[in-house]
Amino acid sequence: MTPSYTLDNIVGAVLPVAADRQYLVQTRSLRMARGILDQVGRIARQQLQSGHLLLVSDDHVFPLFGAQVVRSLEQAGFTVHPLLLPDGHDGKVEADEEGAARVEQAIDALPAPRAGLVALGSGTVNDLAKLPAYNKGLTYGVVATAASMNGYTSAIAAILAGGVKRTLPCAPPVFVVADMDLIASAPLEMTRAGLGDLLSKPVSSGDWRLSSLLLGEPFHVLPVRLVEDAYRRTQAVAVGIGSGDPESIGPLMEALLLSGISMASAGSSSPASGGEHLLSHLWDMTAPYRGRMVGLHGAQVGVSTLVTATLYQHLRQHRPTRKSVDRLLEGYLPFSDYTARLSGLPEALIPAIQAESRRKYPSQDVLRHRLEGLVDQWDILWEDLGGYLQSPRDLRKVLVEAGAPVTAGQLGIPAREMREAYRLARDIRSRYTVLDLAWELGVLDELEDTVLEESGVLAAGGSSG
Repeated sequence: MTPSYTLDNIVGAVLPVAADRQYLVQTRSLRMARGILDQVGRIARQQLQSGHLLLVSDDHVFPLFGAQVVRSLEQAGFTVHPLLLPDGHDGKVEADEEGAARVEQAIDALPAPRAGLVALGSGTVNDLAKLPAYNKGLTYGVVATAASMNGYTSAIAAILAGGVKRTLPCAPPVFVVADMDLIASAPLEMTRAGLGDLLSKPVSSGDWRLSSLLLGEPFHVLPVRLVEDAYRRTQAVAVGIGSGDPESIGPLMEALLLSGISMASAGSSSPASGGEHLLSHLWDMTAPYRGRMVGLHGAQVGVSTLVTATLYQHLRQHRPTRKSVDRLLEGYLPFSDYTARLSGLPEALIPAIQAESRRKYPSQDVLRHRLEGLVDQWDILWEDLGGYLQSPRDLRKVLVEAGAPVTAGQLGIPAREMREAYRLARDIRSRYTVLDLAWELGVLDELEDTVLEESGVLAAGGSSG
């Protein structure tokens, strides 16, 4: 039985991930309470050495809370050097290689002795702080400003590199301060995005288990179960989350922080990132070429989760047979022919996507072996996956109760790009997901209309408000 973990007992804990794997939680202080922003300096002083400290933020957050955080850090004895990341083409900071390089340059310019780095912000600022800190061997902490995503405590950063959204390894923060008054004051769309990010847990866990059963990739129950109590509590207060109630946002923030730790303990983002994240990443990658603004990550994930959850629901009815496997293999495409599917994507992105797709493209013999195994093990596979999945109806209900987006239109994603992502998102990363299983069974394209219509993501109306 998986032990029950909370923010109070997980800091510094040794997690028994598997018989041969333990994970030491590297975050040594997780403070989540109302009215604790003035305690940032004291908390940082307990975890960082004295000296010069780089404070990474942006022009949106720093004017609101920067002075208070700087004062608290200076009172604790740090010499603070603020770095405000500039907005990108769509008026927001972009998590890309250029931004990471800018932070690394600021670290190099930091006088000795270097105390560390503190991020003041949410998703993008967090990623652009933690990766350079890791690359430069600098201890890192974060002051969270929104319950908008689960990356605060993770050991990865999502960075646009070479045109492709990649998750790169780094060290988790040694401390996280989440002042719930500040968190609750964040724009409601950011809080709702955090809920969308969290709700991907059932299908991403299902994808992780799927890759384990079909490809033999490592899978551990503890990272999946680590978040479940907080996940259930969060679903129960969706209405309060959508209205900005601090008491309701508390369970969401706790679940997001635990989710980040679950990824770190797994050694990958698999417990919280599957096929649904690939759709969101593809939208991010194509946005600059299509004249769209990059949307909120969690909001996009919430909508795409409805797609993959619905796909799971339908895929169970497409049991392969020996004859269907033979027919599928008769139409097997060499990789060079398969990549013609990508021709509609922006040309600059195709080489990097092809490289990722090639890493998991099965040979004809591998595909035959996998599909013939499914013929015999189909019922066993779905009995196992049933322990992780959640119905798209239940997931949609939670999003609707919170007023979160449930359609592509609410995200500013045209129906054409929704369909494109459904068909092609699997190619942007070598991770195996339900999208790959549907493609290998020959029904990904066949189920497109059914899945997108039943999931409701193409509906003209919506419930966000």
